[in-house]
Amino acid sequence: MSLPPSRCVPSSDVVVIGAGISGLCAAYAMRRAAPDLKVAVLEAGGAAGGNLRRVAVGESFVDAGAQTVNGLSPELEDMLRSLGLESLMTWSSKPEVRIYARGRLRGLPRWSHDGPMARDILRLGYVSGPTAALGAIRSLRAAFSREAGGGISADTLRSVVRAGAEPSLLAPLRESSYDPGISGDPTRRRQAWGLSGGTAQLAERLERELGPVIETGSPVAKVLREGQGRLLVDARGEALRYADSVICATPAPVAGGLLADHSVSEVLTGIPYRASATVTFRLADGSEPLHDDVTGILVGDARLAPLVAVSFLDRKFDRAGTGENFVRCSLRVGPSMDTTPEAVCRLAAERLGAILGHQPRIVDRAASVFRYGVPQASTEDVRRLREAQAGLGEQGIQLAGSYLARPSGLRAAISSAFQAVDALTR
Repeated sequence: MSLPPSRCVPSSDVVVIGAGISGLCAAYAMRRAAPDLKVAVLEAGGAAGGNLRRVAVGESFVDAGAQTVNGLSPELEDMLRSLGLESLMTWSSKPEVRIYARGRLRGLPRWSHDGPMARDILRLGYVSGPTAALGAIRSLRAAFSREAGGGISADTLRSVVRAGAEPSLLAPLRESSYDPGISGDPTRRRQAWGLSGGTAQLAERLERELGPVIETGSPVAKVLREGQGRLLVDARGEALRYADSVICATPAPVAGGLLADHSVSEVLTGIPYRASATVTFRLADGSEPLHDDVTGILVGDARLAPLVAVSFLDRKFDRAGTGENFVRCSLRVGPSMDTTPEAVCRLAAERLGAILGHQPRIVDRAASVFRYGVPQASTEDVRRLREAQAGLGEQGIQLAGSYLARPSGLRAAISSAFQAVDALTR
């Protein structure tokens, strides 16, 4: 560790700014890769975990943020094993996803040969004619060639509907990271998994393992060059910490403010985020919201805005028969929306009732609102950030966050943490 010149401030070899899932994974991976290094995690808020947290719904706990991870890298599998979470992994059952558009539920097409694909696309009313259907198929083929797993992500679904679908159907699919995991080749299908009892247990276990390494209530305002290292200061300019290397594991606009003296700051601060909310209902015992195998619904009907998706958690993770019946509603948050828990729950219940055709019998409920919900980084933003990473790395700075990849999501957030640590330790 190089000592801070003429500064009497705490020093660390590596400082991670932000204790969301990216920051927690980065700190844990760094301690495993280089156990002799002194690592610190500075979190502005009062608790670690970020958007990945659990909330109480009655006597049970469910995920308020991300429920699933699409795919399992060797690094992530190794981390789960080292944390003792491997036995809690539960693979999502075969997805039976529907789209609610133009007043009713519509199935997703069966992706096979071009002929059946075209017939399904036309039959379901996503496009207006054979030419548009074939154009959508060509877009699908191109998407398959780009995606190593061969799964159909929301971006791929957008290719299907772009040529003439109901315009409102495009909105919830445009920048979503939702991936139903459907593939034309079952052997290459991307699997979605979570943790029994809530995927947020990953953040909770990491927090427990890191212990005093995490310092909450430590808001960093800027990262400045100081000698051979970096000086982290607060909004008043007071020095908080000196470090040889820094990993910025915050939302992109926050990272842009931290790195205001770098050219990459403009790209980071320009990445918008879609604020979001989740509401989880526990329905009365024996209450079945839909009498089939539907595990999730993408909402493409503008009249039901701001609801964008519904998940039936007991079916998604084969929890049927436990006596619990959880339904989660995902909503977009607009600037004029009342985001009090009571208002968000009431709105979600009304929209859910419209889809089900009856008002569900709700026993317990919980609502969470996320200011930094889903990053809306464009492909060009991601390209520019990846190019800038090399220059930042030479200065001992790395970025970590879901905005560094498309589609974004929990997997992207975790992968970025591993990549940041690898770049600093290689």
